[in-house]
Amino acid sequence: MNERVSGVIVKDGKVLLMHRVRDGREYFVFPGGKIEKGESPDAALRREIREETSLEISHHTFLFDVENMGRAEHFFLVDGFSGTPAIIGEELGRMSPTNVYELVWFPLRDALARENLVPSEARMKLLEEPALLSGS
Repeated sequence: MNERVSGVIVKDGKVLLMHRVRDGREYFVFPGGKIEKGESPDAALRREIREETSLEISHHTFLFDVENMGRAEHFFLVDGFSGTPAIIGEELGRMSPTNVYELVWFPLRDALARENLVPSEARMKLLEEPALLSGS
C-alpha cells in the first residue's frame, strides 16, 4: 500500500494549507507527500515539508493515521520550524493557469470549517478532537 505523510503546520493559532486548483477543482490540503521506499514516516515528513514549502522542521508530534483513497496517511503536528513558506521544487515547476499551488495561512477554526479541506477524514478527526492541537 502506498503511504503518505502530512504536516499540520501551526503557528500563532493559524495553520498552513496548500491551496490547490486543478482541472477546475478548488481544494485545500495539508502539505506533505509520498513516503519513499525504505524511508521512515518521520524522515518523509521532514523531506516533503522541505521540498514543498522550504520549511525546516525542528519539532513534530504524531497525531493520527487515516485511510485516504486506499492508502495510509500519517498526520503530524508540526509546531516547530524555521524559514518562510514558499512554493519550491516540483510544485513550482508544475504550476500553470489550470494547476495552481499556493501556501496560505488560515486561522485554525476557519481552516477546519472548510468543506473543501481534504482528506475529509483528517478534517473530521481534528474537529472531533481539538485537544490534538492544544499545544498550538
